Amino acid sequence: MKSMSSENDDSQPLINKVVAFDFPETGRGNAVTEDVQRGDVLLEIPLSRCFSLESAQKSEMLTKAMAKATAAPAGTRFTPTHDQYMAMFILLEQNLGKQSSHYEHILSLPKAYDLPLFWSEEERKRSFFGTTTYAETLALDDEVIQDYELLKHHLGEDFFREQNITMDRFKWVRATLWSRQCDLLRPAPETTRLRVLVPEFDMFNHSSKVPLGSSHKLNYSRGLVTAFATANVPKGEQAYISYGSGEASSSKLLLWYGFAPLNEGENPFEQLDVTLSSQCSADRAECLKQALFASAQVYLRKIDSEWEEKKKRVVDENDKNEESMKYEGDAYLPMVVNVLHAPNDGESGEFIVRHSLPENNPLTSSLLAYARVQFLTEQDCRNPEIVARMLNSCSKLPPPMPTTTSSSSLPYDEYIMDDANEVGALATTVSLLESIRKNQPWFETPEESERLAQDDSNPDFHARCAARVRGVEKRIVEKASTEARRRLHFAIQACLRKSFSICDGFCGHCDVCKQSGCPWVHVLAQKDGAVQSESSRSSRVAISGIEYMLPLRAHLQVLNVCFLWMTGHVRTSEQVNDDSSEPEVKSAELLARAKSHEKTWPMREDDPMNERSVLACDSLDALAAQGLDGSNGEPNAHNGEEGEMLLPGAYNRILRNWSSRLFSQLTTSHIFSLSDANAIAQESSALRKRHALSVPTSEALAEINKYSPVLEMCCGSGLWSRRLHEIGCDVTSYTSSLFDDDVRDVRWFDSTMTCEDEKAVVVAETLARHKTLVLMWIDKGGEGNRGLDMVQCYEGDTLILVGEWSDRTYGSYVSFLPESGASFSKPFQKYVEENFSLVNEVPVGNWPMYDASLRVWKRREPFRPKTP
Repeated sequence: MKSMSSENDDSQPLINKVVAFDFPETGRGNAVTEDVQRGDVLLEIPLSRCFSLESAQKSEMLTKAMAKATAAPAGTRFTPTHDQYMAMFILLEQNLGKQSSHYEHILSLPKAYDLPLFWSEEERKRSFFGTTTYAETLALDDEVIQDYELLKHHLGEDFFREQNITMDRFKWVRATLWSRQCDLLRPAPETTRLRVLVPEFDMFNHSSKVPLGSSHKLNYSRGLVTAFATANVPKGEQAYISYGSGEASSSKLLLWYGFAPLNEGENPFEQLDVTLSSQCSADRAECLKQALFASAQVYLRKIDSEWEEKKKRVVDENDKNEESMKYEGDAYLPMVVNVLHAPNDGESGEFIVRHSLPENNPLTSSLLAYARVQFLTEQDCRNPEIVARMLNSCSKLPPPMPTTTSSSSLPYDEYIMDDANEVGALATTVSLLESIRKNQPWFETPEESERLAQDDSNPDFHARCAARVRGVEKRIVEKASTEARRRLHFAIQACLRKSFSICDGFCGHCDVCKQSGCPWVHVLAQKDGAVQSESSRSSRVAISGIEYMLPLRAHLQVLNVCFLWMTGHVRTSEQVNDDSSEPEVKSAELLARAKSHEKTWPMREDDPMNERSVLACDSLDALAAQGLDGSNGEPNAHNGEEGEMLLPGAYNRILRNWSSRLFSQLTTSHIFSLSDANAIAQESSALRKRHALSVPTSEALAEINKYSPVLEMCCGSGLWSRRLHEIGCDVTSYTSSLFDDDVRDVRWFDSTMTCEDEKAVVVAETLARHKTLVLMWIDKGGEGNRGLDMVQCYEGDTLILVGEWSDRTYGSYVSFLPESGASFSKPFQKYVEENFSLVNEVPVGNWPMYDASLRVWKRREPFRPKTP
């Protein structure tokens, strides 16, 4: 151990157990000169030997130049920042050479830096374009230029020329400050930060394995900076420190220090910075300030509390003493939110805030608080009661997530302002995170990025560091988006459960209820006006993004549950009489038709899923994602209205709109508008007639194509035939003058023919030309003999039917639908089941309250050919 006296105070010893050394893995760092144990003092440096603002302000030359600049007339007066002052001080001390008291320190500083600031723009774009590191590097570029020009202007060009302060030297000194300054905390009661450049200490390298707050501290009473060993280190090996939580993420390490931790495994300090800007009124800005402060405080208190509990647990379980636990460091307390700019009190203007999303908990309470406040209306921001409720929700952590969908006892309402605000805020948060994810221009997965970062055979260190940053940023935004979606799903589920758990107003016995088939008709009629009065709030929820944020099957589920609730079949166990389980059993069977999205399902967890709806909706979503559902326009003209979208694109868009409309009303009123529900039912009926009673999926079309050539009888508007023809199926389609006028008025398939004698066409087309018969919803309302007449004269082996069947239909429970389904009559179904065997079933898209599928039947016994 070498012991010396400080230059200014002989009473302060300098302890030094380290020496600078070039390590092959990390470059220049500090090696210990003897075996050290965890907790040993490695280095003590007097503050008087450090570059600090206090020492800079003692420089006679700099003080004189700065005084001249700061004494300028009002309007041109200049107040230098800490780093501007420090940069000029170091450059002037460098000019003094050996005459400077900091000469040895300056001599030990690197002559050049490998920060991204010094990379070529071509390499930056190639390596990490689209990352926060890239954006911040450009910002640093601008900052260096602006600071240089600003200082040159205020201190004078003559001063800069005399002191040889060039742009290259200024850029070097700024890099020195960024990469070598450390922040030290003055003790209570002052508890302010002191930024200094510490000789010899600034040679320590960072390790993410070093516990926070354990490697160094400021001994303020003695005026010393002290570094400790955080592990047992043999002589000659490298000793590390922690650069602190705010600068220890891979992106910050690369930005400020020129490296990323490639060979240390997981970095517990990874985070993603998201900067948001908006124009705010004075009321909203004040609400934002209070909400962000409250949310950050509760978040950090939670982390600190959990850390203290963990340390206590470690002590209890491992029989450690409190003294040994100090080397475990401090809790990781990220600066989750930083208001970069806000309007003055009582003024409107731009509000800029940076959210830091830690990887271990990326959906921070501060980000949610920001979204909640932004979802308020201006009128809300001026309402003291609403603001108080908002701040109350922001002063609590996000609501706990249940382990099962049946966990309905959680006091969810205590954690949120109201359902509309929570759903809207979460939806906009998901939209934000998805926008960030989509704007990340690299295509490799986080796992692929990490493999590139760990590739020791690649000599391009820049490329490996950039790969680590890309992987981390994509991983964090994916985690945050996943968690935001999970919370959105739960918020929707909680709102639906609350809305459909009402008991008051259930009737079902009066003539009005019986005639309408709705035991809630009195409640709906009574509250319709109130729902409409909340239309402005519910519209905000509807356009928040939930329309395209949820999968199609979630929207279909909402619609089916809403309509089933109207019929009295969506009833929780609390609503069912204890002396009779029959209504509950009956409803459970019916709900099997409606459940298609488990994450937002408001009823019991063990309710069975309608797998056909899941498959069909997911298939239609996949087509939409590929732009193959007609939503981007039709390749061939049709004779519908100009700009009219066909199925399945129209179906996908319309269902999402209907669902968002009704659900948004539930968030504000916990009931939906009867007039809107009726309007949706009427629109659905008209669209089914105009387009198709079932929605074609790619799987259903492919299944029919297996049996080409095919004959589709009573094809209606010809939508299915059109889609079959587009995939190369040999399809012949006939319609009939017996169809409704609104169907006859449109032809989606130009080759559709009209016939009067349908049985003759079936015999001629299938017997002579061996075509497979395809029938869809042939018996209107599930009544009549039209389908039976055709199938009885069909002599082919294969029969393809699209529609409902008696074993699976809402009609068994809902009074206004046929019990055996609305597609095929009972005699038709009986004949088919007696003469054919079901060999395959393929899902198709269904309109609300219908449960059709495509079924392929094979004749049981070979038929005897008849003479034509």
